[in-house]
Amino acid sequence: MGYHTINDVARYIGDIIRPGAKIYCEFSSAAGRHRPTVLKSPLGLVVLEPREAPETASGHIYTVVTAYTKRTAHGVLVGNVQ
Repeated sequence: MGYHTINDVARYIGDIIRPGAKIYCEFSSAAGRHRPTVLKSPLGLVVLEPREAPETASGHIYTVVTAYTKRTAHGVLVGNVQ
């Protein structure tokens, strides 16, 4: 796949989260902390988690929980990366 070292992790995630990539959400968190999953086949998918970030204009950011080569996402399609 071309990602051989720890230094390639950010590039791998950036290659998945591209304009047009589909965003899915399972809406399964009882606490309401749903984790969106961004999918871009054939590379894999990235699981994100919302975090409060008062220093940003929106008041929140998304952090990467994990990324892997699985190519099917579960949940409801909720949008696309702009």
